[in-house]
Amino acid sequence: MSTVSISKEEAVISFLKNCSCMKDLKQIHARVIQLGFEQSRFVVGKVIVFCAAAEHGDMSYAVSVFEKIGDPDAFIFNTMIRGFGKANDPRKAFDYYKIMQERGLESDSFTFSFLLKVCGQLGLVLSGRIMHCSTLKHGLDSHVFVRNTLVHMYGMFKDIEASRQLFEEIPNPELVAWNIMIDCHVSCGKFNEALDMFSRMLRFGIEPDEATFVVILSACSTLGALDFGRWVHSCISNNGLCQCSAMPFVWRTLLAACRLHGNVELGEQVRKQLLELEPDHSSDYVLLANTYASAGRWNEAMRVRKTMQKRGVQKPEPGNSVVGRHPSLRSDEPL
Repeated sequence: MSTVSISKEEAVISFLKNCSCMKDLKQIHARVIQLGFEQSRFVVGKVIVFCAAAEHGDMSYAVSVFEKIGDPDAFIFNTMIRGFGKANDPRKAFDYYKIMQERGLESDSFTFSFLLKVCGQLGLVLSGRIMHCSTLKHGLDSHVFVRNTLVHMYGMFKDIEASRQLFEEIPNPELVAWNIMIDCHVSCGKFNEALDMFSRMLRFGIEPDEATFVVILSACSTLGALDFGRWVHSCISNNGLCQCSAMPFVWRTLLAACRLHGNVELGEQVRKQLLELEPDHSSDYVLLANTYASAGRWNEAMRVRKTMQKRGVQKPEPGNSVVGRHPSLRSDEPL
């Protein structure tokens, strides 16, 4: 391939990376065809990736692009499977898996992770078990992506024992695996077990992230604000988590719980913690003021709002509160 062709291909890839909608993608794809890259699996694969993974992707367009590729590789097939899984169309996802097999292409960890995720999300128990057997046949059941997806899939099937057994077979589970296992317990209504799993994770020296606390806070949601606060405070104090990057999120969520339950005393303690971490975060002022207001302590509520104005802190716009933004529990590679 000439230097000119390489530079043109790089330019096209650059455009694809900055693509934000299907309208733009179709224009770039037209340019791809015009430049003679329609059979370049690397370039066309990027087009299909956008259709499959983007929030406003279009799998019907992905199919039209796929059908013009003379010799699609495993990556392109995996992307098609992933896209139809995301579109909640398991039949087509498995159709492409079947075609992939018929063409003699080797299924890999991504293939099975995407298919297992489809089975879990849509409650396809029999298909999920069959795919589990296939991972064993291919020797991929111990691959980190596959194993994590298997744990999660059985959790979505409400088969917590299968999830737990698979998790316990992981030699040194990383944070993502712990998060998944904790989430499985929560989704199965086993809240105490979720908290026990979290405590065990901390004993193993695994530092939690925001995703961990999302599921833990969910597990604690039925507790009263005081018990909830004591539990969080105990975990933080006993496990040296004060410098954890997720702590502002944790304290802020607890402050929101204090407002909900009208627990002013705990709310004041939580606010002190937040002042040390992020002293001018607007949501904290609003939450504490509303906590006072819900308890009928209007003078304190006005004092907080005046302090907010004095420090020049702007009230958050509607819909922009940090509280309630839940990070993904899992990386999208491939979960």
